[in-house]
Amino acid sequence: MRLLDEDPSAGLPRPRVLPGRPRPIATDDLFAAFAQCDDQRVTAAMTLAAYAGLRAAEVAGAQRKDLRDGSITVRGKGGRVRLVPAHPLVVGWFHAADPYVVPRRDGRPGPCAPWLVSQVVNRHLHGCGLDDTLHTLRHWFATHLYRGTLDVRLTQDLLGHSSPTTTALYADWTHDGPTVALLPTTGVA
Repeated sequence: MRLLDEDPSAGLPRPRVLPGRPRPIATDDLFAAFAQCDDQRVTAAMTLAAYAGLRAAEVAGAQRKDLRDGSITVRGKGGRVRLVPAHPLVVGWFHAADPYVVPRRDGRPGPCAPWLVSQVVNRHLHGCGLDDTLHTLRHWFATHLYRGTLDVRLTQDLLGHSSPTTTALYADWTHDGPTVALLPTTGVA
């Protein structure tokens, strides 16, 4: 086999990539999914995704010791560590952890596999008649955090994103904000 000295695709036009859109679970659907859940592991995983914005791997690795002084220490992608304020619903799951918030079903030591965390939550959501996934709960967190603060940098930090461009794919903003900002408040007859 012989390697080429030049990239034969170098002169080709790059395909246009359409920007993604945030896809948070609807709040009513999220609450219904919680109400219909009878598996504590699934409820814990959904709570960490929706109320702390954790990824599947971060949910799988969450341990009791990660909660300190009202914040969760999250070990995220690329080995980056971040602190996320702990919502009261999240705190309860950390206090009950032994040591993992979402223990393995087989009772063996160690964390669940991240793909398994996604699978059990996705199966539950689909069983509720929803097209949502564990990751859309993370989008819900991002959306409500951004709408509540209008701070993209804070939202980016709490999600563990290295770029605000990525955060924009998670946090769904309302159309009212830009419209209200453009409307004059005085001098209009």
